[in-house]
This record gives sequence, C-alpha cells and structure tokens, in this order.
Amino acid sequence: MGLFLNGDGCPRVIAAAKRGPLAPLVWAMRNRAEKHAGQPGLFGKGERSDWWHIVSDYLTETAMIHAISPTAALATWLRDTTLGIVRRSEADWVGPAFRDHQADPPVGHLETAHLTWSCAIVLDLAGDVFSGPERDEVIACLRQRGMVLCRRWLERCSSLNNWHAVLNAGVGVAAAVLDDPDAMDMAGRGLAIEADSFQPDGSYGESLQYAGYAAYAMMLCREALIRRDVGRAPPPDSERLAGWMRWCVHSHFYCKGLAGWDAQPRPRAANFNDSAAIFHPSGDLLLYVAARHRTTHPVEAGLARWMFDRVYSAAPNRGTFDAGSFGFRNIYGFLTPLFLPDAADPITPEQAGLAALASFGNGDTVARDGWGGRTILATHGGGEPLHTLNHQHADLNSFILVHNTERLLVDPGHSCYRGLVHEMIETRTITHNTCTFDYRPAARDGIPEHWLHPRTLDQSRGGGHRRIVDGQPGPLLDRKARRLIAAESGPVRVIGSEAGATYPWPIERFARFWILAGPHVLFIVDHIVAAEPVTTTWSWLFNNRDGELELKMVPPDRLVARRGDAGMKLFMMAPARQRQPVAAFVHDHYRPQPIAEGGHGENSQGSGMLVRWTETDSKTSRVAVIAIAVDDYGIISQWHLRSEGSDAILESPGGAERWALRVGESCDSLSISEQIGKKSWRVSRQGDGWCLE
Repeated sequence: MGLFLNGDGCPRVIAAAKRGPLAPLVWAMRNRAEKHAGQPGLFGKGERSDWWHIVSDYLTETAMIHAISPTAALATWLRDTTLGIVRRSEADWVGPAFRDHQADPPVGHLETAHLTWSCAIVLDLAGDVFSGPERDEVIACLRQRGMVLCRRWLERCSSLNNWHAVLNAGVGVAAAVLDDPDAMDMAGRGLAIEADSFQPDGSYGESLQYAGYAAYAMMLCREALIRRDVGRAPPPDSERLAGWMRWCVHSHFYCKGLAGWDAQPRPRAANFNDSAAIFHPSGDLLLYVAARHRTTHPVEAGLARWMFDRVYSAAPNRGTFDAGSFGFRNIYGFLTPLFLPDAADPITPEQAGLAALASFGNGDTVARDGWGGRTILATHGGGEPLHTLNHQHADLNSFILVHNTERLLVDPGHSCYRGLVHEMIETRTITHNTCTFDYRPAARDGIPEHWLHPRTLDQSRGGGHRRIVDGQPGPLLDRKARRLIAAESGPVRVIGSEAGATYPWPIERFARFWILAGPHVLFIVDHIVAAEPVTTTWSWLFNNRDGELELKMVPPDRLVARRGDAGMKLFMMAPARQRQPVAAFVHDHYRPQPIAEGGHGENSQGSGMLVRWTETDSKTSRVAVIAIAVDDYGIISQWHLRSEGSDAILESPGGAERWALRVGESCDSLSISEQIGKKSWRVSRQGDGWCLE
C-alpha cells in the first residue's frame, strides 16, 4: 500500500480536485506536470536553477498528478528522469561543485537530501512506472547511496540548524517509503532534537526564510514517518509550530506586483538576516498547519489557511516553479491535494485578534498602526538566547519601514554566498539602517603615532554553531543584545533594543528606541556611550530596486524620499554632516550560484540608495533624535519639524496633528504627546526594564 495516498486518500483527492478551492490548484499542477513530460529530462525553457534545485519540485508534483490521473506521457517522463538521477555518479549525488567533494568517504549535502526524498516519493506515488529490476535499482540507490550520504552528514556535522532538518528528512522520508525501522528510529530522534532549534515562541534564530526551509523538511519527515508508523515520529511541538505561524503572519507585509517579474501579486516580508524580501511559507507547510492543527490550535490553523489563500489560491499558476522546495521562491507542492480538503477555514489577523505589536524571542519586533492600516515598522534587535545562530547579518538595531504598501527603508536581503557582494557588502553593519562608529585611538606613551590609525567599528555577526552533544542540543547562543521594551498604548507603539556589546571596544552602549505614533510619525532615539571618543555614522538604505525612488537631499539635516504613493521626510536632529547617496544593493531573493549583475532575484548596484550622516565631532556620549514623517506622495511635503524648548514636534498638514517628543536627561525617560488631542505617554526605566505609561 502506498504511503502518501494510502487508504481512501486517492478517491478523496480525485473527488476534491473536481470542484471547490482545490480544483484550480490541481489543474495548475497538472499543466506543469504535462509541461515537464513534454520534454526529455528536467530542463526546458525558463529554468534559472541547477538541476539539483528543481528535482524535488518537478518530480514530486508530477508523481502526485500521475497517481491521481495517470497518463503514458507522465509515466515515461517519471521513469526516465528518476532512473537518470539514480544512475548518476556518486559525485553528482554529493552535490554541485561548490559542495565538499574532498571528504573520504563522501558526505551528503542539502542537494543529496532533496534527491533522496524525491526518488523515494516517486517510488511511493508512481512505483508502477518501473519494471521489477528498475524498482530494485531505485531501492538500492536509496539504501546504499542517498540514505548513507545523508547519515554521514548527520553523524559528522552535528550542528543544530536548517541543514540538520533537511538531511534528517532525506533519511526519514526514504526510510518510511522503504519501511526501514532502524533508519526511521534515527529520523524520529532527529525530529525530537530539531524541535529545539526553534525559539519557545516559534521564531527562529537564522532567518524567516531558513525557518520555513527547516520547518518544511521537518513537516515532510514527520508526515512520512506518521503515515508509515505513528509511533516512529515524536509528537509535534505544536506550541512552537503555532508560534512560528504567528511570527510568519506578523512578518508578512502585503502582496502586490513586483517590477521585473510577472504581473502576479507577490508577497513582501520582514527579511532580516539571510531572507528573501518575497518570502512566503511553503504552501504544503501552511496547509499542514491548517489541517493537522485545526483542532489543537484552531486560530493558527485558520491563519495558515488565510495566508495560503492570500499567496497561492489567488494566483494558482504564478511562476516561477523551480527551486521552491529549496526555499528560494516557495510554492505549493505535492502535499497540497492531501491537506487542503481537511484544512481549516481562513481566519484573518483581525478576526484572530492579533495585536498591532508583537515581539519574538529571536529579536524581531513588528508594529503596525493597525491591521489593514498604512504603516508597518519591523525592527531587529535584542531578544532571548538563540536556539540556532546562522545566516546572520551585522544588523542589530536595524529596521524596515513600510507605508502605503511601499517599502521605503529596507533590509538589503541576500545574494549568492559565493559572491563578494554577500561576503563584503550586504552583511555589513553599514548597509543596514543602524549605526557604525569611527574610532581613532588616543596617543599613548611608547606607541608610534603612525600606528594610531582610525578604524570603523562594525557589529559582530555572532559566531559558531549550536552543537548536538550526546544526542542532545548543546548550550544556547548569545548575540549579546537585549530587548529593552516592546509595548503599545492607544496609537503609540514603543520598541527598545540595546546592542552596544556587539561592537568592539570602546563602544559600551547603543540603545535605540523607536516610537511609532499613529500612521504618520516615527521618532528614533539613539543613546550611545563609549569609553573613548568615537564618531557615529547613521545609515539609511532606501528601496530603489526598480529605479522608481525619488530622493531629494536637503542639506544639512533633511531628506525627502518618495515611491509610488508613499512619501517620507527624515529630519536628522544630531549635529552631523550629510553625505551624498551611495549606490547599494537590494535583493528580492537568494540564488545558489553567482549570476551576471542584474540577474533575476539578485538586483544590481543602485537597486538601493544608501544615505549617511556622520557626526561632526567625536564624543564619548550622545543622545540623537531622528524624526520621520510618512504620508501620501504629495502631502508629505507639508509635514514640518518644529522645536519648542526641549520638544521635537512633527506637525501634520494644516496642524491637524502635533506629535511632540521630549528626551529626559541621560535618556532615562521619553515623553510623547499629541498636542492637539492633549494626550501623552511616558517611557521610563523600571528596575532592569522599561515601561510605557
């Protein structure tokens, strides 16, 4: 009996595919499968990825369509393509040239796991396409090559990260299809360990994108084990999975067209660290939550269905469909027909009662003026000790600012790991919306003056992996930053983060507070302390990925930026020198191989515009205020900054709103008031923390 379409599974899927929400999705999958079958091998026109990175998407969805509605063309393509992969060299199973081909004996990589579970799923869903000897050949390859290579990685490189989840899934899916008890037990132990790679609240220390990649692999492995023998898989950590769903929903900004792609709407997300700006979770994974957790976590199940409908059902054949299972451009896949008939009804964030501000253990905090509102502020700062730590940028106390469905201040995203842009530019502090410091050591006896060169102080990116020791996750990891406050009251949202310890000496403190006041006003307060004088540089990365940014510099202390129907006016209130914009990079998503500048997904120089202010004097302590107004394209020109005594006041057109900020001595308190409505708030220290009253 089959594993993924066992019992009454096939008749139920066939019935559901004829009408209702599943019908257009299955038809789109069928059209893609027939397109695959119309050409020899994996590649046709339009693929932009290496064959390793499309195997899982193409093979598994074609196998599912063959199981539902078999044709001779599908059978021939599945047989020939799968056997072609099985018969490739061991080096090909190890992975592309950029993987480690020096290990003796050879060790598997991410690509190995994808090949392994893909061939296993074809064997399960479409095993009838093979003759007896051919079937034995596939089984032998899975046992003696795919599973062996994956197990070697798990045994030698026991780091708790997305790789562990993926390699473990390679073992677990194949073991379940082949009914291998020992290998299933190993995969079950791996799943139990991997649950602790997520924060207790469901967020993840690597990035939003890699959380989705790890969670997809864990879901696939668990689903295979449960379908073979429910006792082989540990119970899912439902609380963390539910929390992951909430983190994804809060991190989702909007869907709209993306210049340079097709005409379909695409999502945008809070893409801190190595994450795609167009991130959305795998459709199969969303429906897994919506179907498997509809009883235990009905709200999160409904949110998962809401997001699925938002990013998949609205455009069932939105391309591209290569490399989706690798997490580069996620798609819905072969499990969607199994899960959608049992999925919960959609629940919107408003219906779920999600707060307008949410903070997470990995350091992300997202604030809105309201669900369905106009402004989103996403910050990346201090959090809890991390359960995994990879794919980091030196970007603490950075943020993203969205208004009128336009990303104005952005995170750069990430490009190919095998390119200098990633290694030397987009991961650095200076390319994020945060601060760097220039330090010239003071003259000291016995030290030649020419040794006292100035140097720029960047943040550390955090180092090391969380190891698995004696079958258990090792100690948690610390990025040396902490959250000070994340609170809301009425229209005011306040976020605070301390990241001074992530910089080298002499930096002692870098506390940043964001105050979002209604849909139009953002105050930023930076409190910086150093043991010796340093000069601060503030960086602001603007979104120009389509060349549509209008940037007007107004020396010495202002700028106006416009995109679409969104405008932003920034006032720099610290004594600093405005510098001319620098052409920077803003990417849509990662690609595994270097490509020519301007290639699809990775954008060229000038896709971001980096604006900087540098202090005019070196200091050991300062409090700097930055005032930002956001509004419609034309109306933004009518926002003005006024100073009255110690107050910084942002005034709206016609004086309808007057938001005032006053910073207490030594930045020990912040007072916010809306002077027209005569309402006020206060942020102050309370013990080791801060509170909003």
